Amino acid sequence: MVRKSLGVLRLHGLIETKEGNGGGSLLAKPADNVLLSDVYRAVNEALLLGKLNKPNPDCKVGKQINQHLTKLYNRADHALIKELSSITLADFCKRFD
Repeated sequence: MVRKSLGVLRLHGLIETKEGNGGGSLLAKPADNVLLSDVYRAVNEALLLGKLNKPNPDCKVGKQINQHLTKLYNRADHALIKELSSITLADFCKRFD
Protein backbone atom coordinates (compact mmCIF):
# COMPACT_ATOMS: atom_id res chain seq x y z
CA MET A 1 0.00 0.00 0.00
CA VAL A 2 2.82 2.41 0.85
CA ARG A 3 4.66 1.62 -2.39
CA LYS A 4 1.48 2.17 -4.38
CA SER A 5 0.89 5.54 -2.69
CA LEU A 6 4.49 6.59 -3.25
CA GLY A 7 4.16 5.62 -6.91
CA VAL A 8 1.02 7.73 -7.26
CA LEU A 9 2.66 10.71 -5.54
CA ARG A 10 5.67 10.35 -7.85
CA LEU A 11 3.42 10.14 -10.90
CA HIS A 12 1.79 13.42 -9.87
CA GLY A 13 5.17 15.10 -9.40
CA LEU A 14 4.90 15.48 -5.65
CA ILE A 15 7.84 13.28 -4.69
CA GLU A 16 11.03 11.97 -6.21
CA THR A 17 12.37 8.52 -5.43
CA LYS A 18 15.78 6.99 -5.63
CA GLU A 19 16.30 3.25 -5.46
CA GLY A 20 19.16 1.34 -3.95
CA ASN A 21 21.63 2.06 -1.19
CA GLY A 22 21.00 5.54 0.19
CA GLY A 23 17.75 5.73 -1.74
CA GLY A 24 14.36 6.83 -0.56
CA SER A 25 11.67 9.36 -1.25
CA LEU A 26 11.86 13.15 -1.05
CA LEU A 27 9.50 15.97 -1.86
CA ALA A 28 9.89 17.06 -5.46
CA LYS A 29 9.37 20.69 -4.47
CA PRO A 30 9.45 22.68 -1.23
CA ALA A 31 6.69 21.87 1.27
CA ASP A 32 5.59 25.52 1.02
CA ASN A 33 4.65 24.80 -2.62
CA VAL A 34 2.67 21.62 -1.97
CA LEU A 35 -1.01 22.09 -1.20
CA LEU A 36 -2.85 19.42 0.73
CA SER A 37 -5.43 19.48 -2.06
CA ASP A 38 -2.68 18.35 -4.47
CA VAL A 39 -1.92 15.38 -2.22
CA TYR A 40 -5.62 14.56 -1.79
CA ARG A 41 -6.28 14.65 -5.52
CA ALA A 42 -3.25 12.47 -6.19
CA VAL A 43 -4.08 9.69 -3.76
CA ASN A 44 -7.87 9.81 -3.64
CA GLU A 45 -9.46 7.30 -5.97
CA ALA A 46 -13.10 8.07 -5.23
CA LEU A 47 -15.35 10.72 -3.79
CA LEU A 48 -14.96 11.33 -0.08
CA LEU A 49 -18.45 10.10 0.69
CA GLY A 50 -20.78 7.44 -0.29
CA LYS A 51 -21.75 4.62 -2.43
CA LEU A 52 -24.65 4.65 -4.78
CA ASN A 53 -27.51 2.26 -4.26
CA LYS A 54 -29.46 -0.03 -6.54
CA PRO A 55 -32.92 1.07 -5.47
CA ASN A 56 -36.27 -0.12 -6.71
CA PRO A 57 -37.00 1.98 -9.83
CA ASP A 58 -40.69 1.94 -8.94
CA CYS A 59 -40.06 3.63 -5.59
CA LYS A 60 -40.74 7.38 -5.53
CA VAL A 61 -37.58 8.04 -3.52
CA GLY A 62 -35.48 5.20 -4.88
CA LYS A 63 -35.71 6.25 -8.50
CA GLN A 64 -34.23 9.67 -7.63
CA ILE A 65 -31.90 8.94 -4.72
CA ASN A 66 -28.68 8.33 -6.67
CA GLN A 67 -28.81 11.61 -8.59
CA HIS A 68 -29.37 13.56 -5.36
CA LEU A 69 -26.69 11.65 -3.48
CA THR A 70 -24.20 12.20 -6.31
CA LYS A 71 -24.79 15.96 -6.16
CA LEU A 72 -24.40 15.95 -2.38
CA TYR A 73 -21.23 13.86 -2.50
CA ASN A 74 -19.72 16.11 -5.18
CA ARG A 75 -20.46 19.22 -3.13
CA ALA A 76 -18.84 17.67 -0.05
CA ASP A 77 -15.77 16.66 -2.04
CA HIS A 78 -15.44 20.15 -3.55
CA ALA A 79 -15.76 21.72 -0.08
CA LEU A 80 -12.98 19.49 1.23
CA ILE A 81 -10.73 20.32 -1.74
CA LYS A 82 -11.39 24.04 -1.24
CA GLU A 83 -10.35 23.79 2.41
CA LEU A 84 -7.27 21.71 1.60
CA SER A 85 -6.30 24.24 -1.09
CA SER A 86 -5.67 26.81 1.63
CA ILE A 87 -3.18 24.64 3.54
CA THR A 88 0.35 23.85 2.44
CA LEU A 89 2.21 20.76 3.54
CA ALA A 90 4.58 23.06 5.43
CA ASP A 91 1.64 24.69 7.26
CA PHE A 92 0.28 21.30 8.25
CA CYS A 93 3.67 20.04 9.46
CA LYS A 94 4.06 23.11 11.71
CA ARG A 95 1.08 21.88 13.72
CA PHE A 96 3.28 19.10 15.11
CA ASP A 97 6.01 21.34 16.59
